[in-house]
Amino acid sequence: NKYLYISKENNARKKAMLLQSDYLIHIIVKLCMSSFGLRGKDFNITEESFMEDQDLFDNLKLRAGYGVSGNAMGFDAFTAVATYGATGFFDYNGKMWRTLGATKNANPNLKWETTGMFNVGLDYSLFDGRLSGSIEYYNKVTDDLIWNYPVSTNIYPFGNIDANVGKITNTGIEFTINATPVK
Repeated sequence: NKYLYISKENNARKKAMLLQSDYLIHIIVKLCMSSFGLRGKDFNITEESFMEDQDLFDNLKLRAGYGVSGNAMGFDAFTAVATYGATGFFDYNGKMWRTLGATKNANPNLKWETTGMFNVGLDYSLFDGRLSGSIEYYNKVTDDLIWNYPVSTNIYPFGNIDANVGKITNTGIEFTINATPVK
């Protein structure tokens, strides 16, 4: 049977539908504080009519996915706003007094890091499941990296600021091989 499976997840609440379809399609949407969404599709090649007469593959599945998530690790409610607090002491008429000063610079343009990931893979199984594995290509791009760097106190009231400063790209190919030599 070929079905369309749609799932929506929101913390403890889950909804799912199973519908008749021509191809196996798996779509997951995760909605929470640090995730913006994930989409994926599977195409089971061994269930196609042109694969009926072959004896090599028990299972051959092509899959692809894309998702974007946010990272707010180390990003609290006051990260983007200026804060002030006790910064030292000074002596006035023989008595020590606390000083008040900036403890963090404001950055109203500061936003979460976002990571987009694309992957495409081929899962296979041969010889009655005794040999299986996958080959997968992935491309992961993290944008708006958060970094705390030094700034001039001639311009800013405090010597450091949190800002979105860069991008990292990771790409690669992964191979997985599973074998059961003796059953």
